[in-house]
Amino acid sequence: MLIGDGRPWTKLHHISGTEFLNYEGGKFSKSRNLGVFGTQAQKTGIPASVWRYYLVANRPESGDSMFSWGDFITANNSVLLKNFGNFVNRILKFAVAKYQSTLPPTTDSPGPLPLSTEDEDYAFLADVNKLLAQYNTQMDAVRLRDGLQTIMQLSARGNLYLQSAGLNNALLAEKPERCAIVVSRAINLVWLLSAMVSPFMPSVETNICEQLNAPKRSVPDAITTGEEGTANAGAGFGIDLLEGHVIGKPDYLFVQIPESKAEEWRQEFGSTATAAIAATAAGPSAGGKDGKGKAKATKKEKVVAPSGNAEGEGSSSTRPAKPKKETKKKQKGQAESGEATPAEPAEVKKAEAEVRKDTMESTSEIPVPSAASYAQGSVEP
Repeated sequence: MLIGDGRPWTKLHHISGTEFLNYEGGKFSKSRNLGVFGTQAQKTGIPASVWRYYLVANRPESGDSMFSWGDFITANNSVLLKNFGNFVNRILKFAVAKYQSTLPPTTDSPGPLPLSTEDEDYAFLADVNKLLAQYNTQMDAVRLRDGLQTIMQLSARGNLYLQSAGLNNALLAEKPERCAIVVSRAINLVWLLSAMVSPFMPSVETNICEQLNAPKRSVPDAITTGEEGTANAGAGFGIDLLEGHVIGKPDYLFVQIPESKAEEWRQEFGSTATAAIAATAAGPSAGGKDGKGKAKATKKEKVVAPSGNAEGEGSSSTRPAKPKKETKKKQKGQAESGEATPAEPAEVKKAEAEVRKDTMESTSEIPVPSAASYAQGSVEP
């Protein structure tokens, strides 16, 4: 119809397909009360942004993925709170406390920053532009999970920048010019992150822009570098919030979720692993009737068959009786009704291991902490 109309309508040019999202070692099932659906997610009190982040970060783009309450809490506490939220809150609070909420003057010119090896922040600027180019490529290819991961890698690079630059009172007192450059570049990176995160968590973008006292912006084109390492005009990361700009009041973007909530939500919304463990623990008592039935089904019967001789003497023989159909029907009924059947310990351990699997590991050449590294305590925010 659109083609026959003759006018230049925008037509479908790309389809993004996915595999299956499973739940806690099993599958989502409303009939078996396994999984969290619709308004149930709202009743947990968790902001929509956290749900949006976790579901996209765990999006089954190249294969099946698993929803896990443990990973859900780790994603919020370790990735969103300690990585992304920490970077934004840390630099804005410093600017408010030390610069009276005003961006300090620096030697940086407005617009894209040139990539010069003489710049003390050359490694930082090169990484930012590399991740920006990576993000644009991923989003153009509708690789949403990878694009979101790149945003978290970029915020982790921002945290590393503040740490390596030594942003503190001593830097402000001993090297005020250097301190001003670090603050200006970090705050401009926060503004860039707000635009990049917009497709995934629009309310977070709004919150950041309110704290920056800045309008919403667009994501710039990726930088391209020549032999001299100079940026193309208008491309790449640069200084867009200028000196004298007054920022708003800093606030936390995310709040911590107690780890104890994982078990509470498993009980409320069901868990395959929990059901299997409970069924294993209740195996002997629950299987009493089945055990008796099986014993009856396998019991040998004594059958007398005529020998066919003249004196009418008979000879006895034994043969196993056929299993009772009731037992098979009962097992089939349990499977259809979704009742848990006793599971082997090895199967339970395998299910629990699958639940704990971290699906948000970094695939970038730039080393960036993952959810698992935070959970193991090997990385400090």
